Amino acid sequence: MNDQQVCIAGDIGGTNARFAICDPNTGFHSEKSFKCTDFGSLTEALKHYLAMTNTPSINQLCLAVAGPIRDN
Repeated sequence: MNDQQVCIAGDIGGTNARFAICDPNTGFHSEKSFKCTDFGSLTEALKHYLAMTNTPSINQLCLAVAGPIRDN
């Protein structure tokens, strides 16, 4: 990955949204966690993270998103 490519990893749960910048050479950095109730959408939370980390754009995004589990 060159200096202009940015990959964001995220874990979106029912309570918290967590984001980090991933770098294949150095691993994860700039980890931040936010309460989901502080944002109206995933997009708002991600934009807030990008602003906090001074990341103007991304090339790749990988998200793990929680969902309901049903016992049928």
